[in-house]
Amino acid sequence: LPGLSAGPVDFSRDRKWITYVSYPDMTLWRSRIDGSDKMQLTFPPVRAYEPRWSPDGSQIVFMDVRFDSSWKIYLLSPSGGSPEVLTQSNTNEADATWTPDGKSIVFGKTDNISNAAIYRLDLKTRRVSSIPGTDGLFSPRISPDGRYISALTFGQTKLMLFDTNTKHWSSLAKGDGVGYNEWSHDGKYVYMRENRDGAGELV
Repeated sequence: LPGLSAGPVDFSRDRKWITYVSYPDMTLWRSRIDGSDKMQLTFPPVRAYEPRWSPDGSQIVFMDVRFDSSWKIYLLSPSGGSPEVLTQSNTNEADATWTPDGKSIVFGKTDNISNAAIYRLDLKTRRVSSIPGTDGLFSPRISPDGRYISALTFGQTKLMLFDTNTKHWSSLAKGDGVGYNEWSHDGKYVYMRENRDGAGELV
């Protein structure tokens, strides 16, 4: 995609489509992986960030990170239309990630540092429930098989792992300014970025 000024990007499961945030206007787009069939999905004042395709490719979840209001999570069809806000809370919501069955979304929520935590939203009932032991954690990412959730401590010094079978959290790694945790496609590894001496490294 030569000449494309874009930020966070996500591929559909069939690897035929991408969704991305265009810079500097922060609008959400989707296109085929060769750049054809491009469509703009959001418009100002929405400031889109971190889009994620649903497992079946029928929906995209993304954040609206406006400066003048709380961050919110929205759901949108890749064919366009009006974005649907998922909750009505007044707290910041971020880092939405799909469960493998496409029935739920896991996300982080915070109104200040001490109240950061991770929640699950059932898309059918719209019921929001907290995930145990997540006080002070953010940036949830579900493993491809759905068993594990990786997350970061709010101080960004630890990468944590939650086993949904045992309901137990453990520490995977420690570092300075760790962030942008992502699972490998086979679920065997978690990648993240660490800031060292003012530069970012992938580990």
